[in-house]
Amino acid sequence: MATFKIGHLDFLCPKTMLIKIDNSLLECVGANDPLILDRLRLCITHLLNAHREGRHFLLIDRDLSRSLKAMPGLSIDSISMLKRLGQSSTQYMNITSMVNTYCLVVNSDFFSASVDGLGSKVIRVPFAAMANSCLSRETKFVAENLVDIEFYTKIALASFLPLGIRGLNIKFEPDMGGGSFTSVVYEKNQIQNRFCFCVVDSDKYCPASCSGDTSQRLSRTNSTDSFLSDFCVIDTRTIENLIPDNLIKLLSPDRLSVYAGLIDRFPFLRWHLHLREGLRLKDVIKGRIITQCDELKEFILNDLFHGSNPCLNSDSCLEPSDCECIVFRGFGPAMLKECLKEMERTSNHKLFEMLSDSLREKWLRLGLSLISWGIAPKPTVT
Repeated sequence: MATFKIGHLDFLCPKTMLIKIDNSLLECVGANDPLILDRLRLCITHLLNAHREGRHFLLIDRDLSRSLKAMPGLSIDSISMLKRLGQSSTQYMNITSMVNTYCLVVNSDFFSASVDGLGSKVIRVPFAAMANSCLSRETKFVAENLVDIEFYTKIALASFLPLGIRGLNIKFEPDMGGGSFTSVVYEKNQIQNRFCFCVVDSDKYCPASCSGDTSQRLSRTNSTDSFLSDFCVIDTRTIENLIPDNLIKLLSPDRLSVYAGLIDRFPFLRWHLHLREGLRLKDVIKGRIITQCDELKEFILNDLFHGSNPCLNSDSCLEPSDCECIVFRGFGPAMLKECLKEMERTSNHKLFEMLSDSLREKWLRLGLSLISWGIAPKPTVT
């Protein structure tokens, strides 16, 4: 367990995730120390306001809720919210078993992080630190652009369904990365002690290849001393490989036929073909994907180019700076944005139903992490 004294971290401002108030705070309710009671009242007020405004999801059991309502100095709105949370506690209390990370507000002088009996990461935050926190913003989400974040949010919302979660929302504060800048942005949030979640492409040309520079740099940058942040490397080459087949089929028919032929012959390309940029012969000859699959190289040579291409015959690209030998043209830079338009017209239920078994598994694995770091109630105030 990693432990940190509150005196060194009382400036922390946890922002949006699943936050549970621990019953150890019952000991503070009857305290005779005015300073303890003031900090407890501020902590509870900040948490209730943030929950009311839909910035994070707060859990509290009925007995603790009843005791906290009796605290002097709480507003009528806070007392009302405590009552509602206590009444709904049985409905949502098992949600901690569905996520892989959550925050626990405790009666302690120390921050700590550990793993519970179900394998979830538990971030323990002293209530006194919460008393100094405005909880004004959501978890930072580091991704390449807003379109990516919108797509990942759709994955998270669709993943609510099989988990049996109803009536909740996903909220993040976007923080744009992209390429080598991703690790810079992620490190900045770790230094600032922000709750932060980051998702990057694997950039893997095939299952056996190494991950790309972006994810490797992120792994090197990640501080093992920080338990307020985490990152995920998707197990497909790019985000576009996570688009459902039914939506891909709505794209350019002429490019779709080549794509379908490649996927049918070599299923691993469903996850490792660059759907946005496509595949040119120079990439084949440079050996990125092809070194892992001689059969694919033979297929491209004999079936697509019929053994007549001079570059393949000489095993070197004759025009490496301007290769026009197209194996698969790709669906273009706006591929994800175009598919998102259709996703916006599709309910989360129908969206989840259209997933293949293998894609559903990938969505759920990623969706669980997104839910853990971005779960929030629907706001009751604006």
